Amino acid sequence: MNRASLWSRVLGWLQLAAGVAIVAVILFLWKLVREIFQIDEVPALSFLVWVFVAIAALPTFFSGLF
Repeated sequence: MNRASLWSRVLGWLQLAAGVAIVAVILFLWKLVREIFQIDEVPALSFLVWVFVAIAALPTFFSGLF
């Protein structure tokens, strides 16, 4: 493994970690907002949060995979 290959792998792992971190931050903020405003669990809102998570995190996650 040469130096360029090593750094390519390191950046790939960092992008995977960034994708996971984005998901964690969005879910943490969603839980915090629900607790502050005392919002009950609404399936439609939960679905929209997961759609937002997919839109925000999947490009970063997939760029780390390929």
